[in-house]
Amino acid sequence: NIFPIHSCCVTRQGKNFLFSGPSGAGKSTIAELSADLNYQIVDEEQVIISKDDTNQYSACGWGNQMLASQAPIQAIFILNKNEIEYIRPMAKKHLAKQLIERHIDVVDSLLPQDLLANAFTIASAIARTIPGYELHFRKSPDFWKLIDAEFPECEDCCFITGCIAVRGEMEKTVLAVSQKADYCSCDIGGMGRRTGLVADNFE
Repeated sequence: NIFPIHSCCVTRQGKNFLFSGPSGAGKSTIAELSADLNYQIVDEEQVIISKDDTNQYSACGWGNQMLASQAPIQAIFILNKNEIEYIRPMAKKHLAKQLIERHIDVVDSLLPQDLLANAFTIASAIARTIPGYELHFRKSPDFWKLIDAEFPECEDCCFITGCIAVRGEMEKTVLAVSQKADYCSCDIGGMGRRTGLVADNFE
C-alpha cells in the first residue's frame, strides 16, 4: 500500500522526518532551513509513504525533487508557524485525521468510496506506528534542537549545546528554554536518552 501526502521530507542521520501541513504552513521554509544545514531534502512538497516487508515505513519524493529514499520515518510533524518554538505530542487519532486531510490535498476529495476507506485504514496504521507531533516554529533552524531533544543522536554519552527541553506536567509540551546544556541525558539515570535537563515527570 502507498499513501501520497502533502508533506516535506528531510533525511537526517539516516532517518526521514516528515513535516506536513496545508499550503502556506511552512513546508518549503522547513526544507530551505534544513538544506542550509546540509540535510538531504527528499521532497519539499509531496511524498509517498510506503511500508516494506519488515513493516517499516519510508517516504519517497513525489513533488519537486522526486528522490527515492529507503530511510525509515522517525516522526511526523504537523506544522504551525509561531513566534514561540515548541513541539507537542499528538494523539494517534488526531495524527490520523491530519494524515487523511493532507492525503486529500494530493489526491483530491473525489475519491471512490473504496479507495477513501482504504486511505483511512492506511492513515490509522501509520498513526499507530509513527509518533506524531505539533511543531510550532519560526523561521529559524532552531526547531531541530527541539527534535534533537526528542530524538537525541547520542548512543552512550555526548556533549550537546543548545536548548534545554522540559515538558509541562499537564500538557506534556516540549518547550524551548533559553539556556545552554553541556551534557547529555545519558548521564541522568533512568531518564532515557534525552538532551539537557528533564523534569521529574518526564516520561
